[in-house]
Amino acid sequence: MKTATESANFDSYDKKIAAIIDYLHEQQKPNGGFRTLQFFRFAYLLKDLGVPTEYEDWYELDYSIWCTSILLYHLHEIDDIKIAEIKKKGSDYLEKVVENGVVRYLPGYKMAIWPTDVDDTGIVFAVLRQNGYQTYCNEDMIFANHDGKGNLYTWFVPRIRHLRHLKNFFWLAKDYLVNNVGYSKQFGFSVKQMLKIAKEYHSSTESAITANVFLYLGVDERTEIFLKTMIQHIEKDDAPIQYYPDLLSLYFQVARLYATGVKEIESLKDKIVNYVEGRQDPDGSVGGPFDTAIAALTLIYFQCWNRSSLNKAVNYIANHEMHAQGWKPFHACNDIDDTVHFGGPELTATMYLEILYRYQRHLLEGHTDSAHQTDEYIKEA
Repeated sequence: MKTATESANFDSYDKKIAAIIDYLHEQQKPNGGFRTLQFFRFAYLLKDLGVPTEYEDWYELDYSIWCTSILLYHLHEIDDIKIAEIKKKGSDYLEKVVENGVVRYLPGYKMAIWPTDVDDTGIVFAVLRQNGYQTYCNEDMIFANHDGKGNLYTWFVPRIRHLRHLKNFFWLAKDYLVNNVGYSKQFGFSVKQMLKIAKEYHSSTESAITANVFLYLGVDERTEIFLKTMIQHIEKDDAPIQYYPDLLSLYFQVARLYATGVKEIESLKDKIVNYVEGRQDPDGSVGGPFDTAIAALTLIYFQCWNRSSLNKAVNYIANHEMHAQGWKPFHACNDIDDTVHFGGPELTATMYLEILYRYQRHLLEGHTDSAHQTDEYIKEA
């Protein structure tokens, strides 16, 4: 039987969960997508690619699928009629942006300014599978997109290994020449800029992105080398940080992979948990609302239910003023030069929703120690 304080916590969680669900249901676009916003660190950059929003200096990429795919992935376990509608509409939308079994950040039907990539491909197909879709994924293209040393390349561009599947190679060659090079010329990039971009496309590799590909591929004899290499990078503290902003973002995505059942990640748990706790402030926050959210989810994915760090973070989340003032976008990923940041208010809200939902479910299962620790923290505060 719950105490009066625990009942009050449940009522508070119920109201906040319902409010976030209503917000997401209202914000979903008619086509099923959600907003991806971009913040330009230098005001003169590429504003013609976005639409001004209610958030100062944040512009909407109304045809980017990135926030939509991440958001839908994190709604998977939430049992609610409105969430079911969101997932159905969103999945229908994502299925339409698939090109030759892969996906790009900016769908080709609108503006193929960037190549297709393994990151969006992995997340989109993980979402489609979660929701019962059997859309064709071009796994041959994924498994040819590596450096031979256990590192997956981020971008799908024509490489020697793609010659094993000539159809894929020629598709990539045409896509690269017609779309990417063509748009670079359209935006007036110099030869030097175009060469720099080409180098990025051909050499970029990132551990966080590898983790996201595993959300779809899972672990088997084909993927073991990529998993082993990713773990080694993290153990040696030499994991590349490129499109995702920092170690916290990487560790969050690795913990998320652990939550899918990839137990090989267990060896990284202490390292990651210690890092998260080392960054936490006395009020339970970790650098800001969005970072606090992914830090809390990292601890939840590692089943750190009875650690005071998680309870402090949940208390911060549950009582943060954003619930009253409206959701905001935060820096969730960026371009490789860190000149443009990407995020979205709906993405932030979804992270909060998953935390409160999982934490409440944990308490409903009879784990009262967490609730008592949270009560003690509230008294101390």
